[in-house]
Amino acid sequence: MTDRTDHDDANDALDEEPVVAKRADTRKFAIGVALIIVSLIMGKIVLVPLLTFPGNLKVMVGGAIYYAVSWVIIIIGVFLAGREGYRLAVKIYKDYQRRALLKVKNGAVVAMRKPIEGGRKLAARTAEARERARARRVERKAERKERKAARRKRKRQRR
Repeated sequence: MTDRTDHDDANDALDEEPVVAKRADTRKFAIGVALIIVSLIMGKIVLVPLLTFPGNLKVMVGGAIYYAVSWVIIIIGVFLAGREGYRLAVKIYKDYQRRALLKVKNGAVVAMRKPIEGGRKLAARTAEARERARARRVERKAERKERKAARRKRKRQRR
C-alpha cells in the first residue's frame, strides 16, 4: 500500500479543476452553437409570414421584432461560443441548408417524373386499348363476312 499525503490530495484537486472548467467551457460552447443555429433558422422563418401576408402592418411589425430577437440570440450565442463556435454553427447551418435544398430539388425531380411516367403508362394503356379495339373490329368484320357468306350459301341452296 502506498502512503497518501495531504500533498497528493491537493494535486488531485488541482487535476480535477481543469476538467470541471473544461466541462463548463464545453457546455457554454454547445449552448452558444445551438443558439447561433436557432437564430439563423429564426432569420429564415421570419420570411414566411412576410411573404404570405405582404403589406399587413401587424405582420411587418411582428416580423421586425422577431428578427431583432433573432439578432439578440445570435449575439448571445457568439458571446458564449466564440468565433470558432460561430464558424462551426454557420458550417452546420449551411450544410443543413444545402441538404434541405437538395432534398427539395430531388423531390421536385421525382414529382416531375411521376406525371411523365404516368403519362407513359397512360399512353401504353391507350395503345393497348386501341389495339384491342382494332382486333375486335377485325373479328367483327370477319364474323360479318362469314354470316354474309352463310346467307348467300343458304340462298343458293333454296334456288
